[in-house]
Parts: sequence; structure tokens; C-alpha cells
Amino acid sequence: MIPGTFSEAFTQVKTLVEKFQKTEAHYLSPKYQEAEVRQEFLAGFREQLLPSLNTIFHKIGNIK
Repeated sequence: MIPGTFSEAFTQVKTLVEKFQKTEAHYLSPKYQEAEVRQEFLAGFREQLLPSLNTIFHKIGNIK
């Protein structure tokens, strides 16, 4: 889900962090693969943060 506001993005990122914290041992085990990290976390962080960052950069005039 692409966030509409920074607040929505923050909430989604917070949810990803909480998910990681609850099962941290599993995510840090050798059985947990890099591809899983990309699917479960990195894609989610990117989806939530990039729209917000792009909006900020447009507002300050660094991206045209």
C-alpha cells in the first residue's frame, strides 16, 4: 500500500519494525534467506518511504 501521508508511512514502517522485533531470532538465523528479507522488509520500507521522500524533495525544489 502506497501511503497518502507521512503519518501513514510512519505507521506502516512502525508495523514492519514491530514485526521484526517479535520474531527477531528467526530473522537473524542462518535459515532466513536474503531473498526473504527483500520480500518481507526492504520492499515494504521502500514502498512506504520513497513516496514521502519524493514529496519532500519536490517541496524543497531538489527534484524537477
